[in-house]
Amino acid sequence: KYTLFCGGCHGYEGEGGGGGGGTKRIASFVDQVGTFLLDRDGRRYLVNVGGVSSAGMTDAETAVVLNYVLGTFGRRSTPPDFRPYTAEEISSLRRDAVADPPAMRREIAMRLRRKGIYLFDGYWN
Repeated sequence: KYTLFCGGCHGYEGEGGGGGGGTKRIASFVDQVGTFLLDRDGRRYLVNVGGVSSAGMTDAETAVVLNYVLGTFGRRSTPPDFRPYTAEEISSLRRDAVADPPAMRREIAMRLRRKGIYLFDGYWN
């Protein structure tokens, strides 16, 4: 599922991509994506960010893909106490949709920065 829904933009090894022709580069997941889980809204953000919310995956597929991304590419950034997503949690988090994901990302980044934790530059920076 990752290859089908995510790899085209985020790279097949999670390395990120794009950025040519004046477009912004899609951020790498490697050693970075798990950082979102260090914030109270991080799980909700990852479910509702544009590429995930618009991919057309079922709740179960979304859980599998996010767990794969966090477990495979998150590496050191994914907290050791990471609790895998379930289809039920995805469904609940989707009902609590994020109206402005870029604003939410900025808020998460600000809270993490106060703790001395820095998010990687993302598409919306």
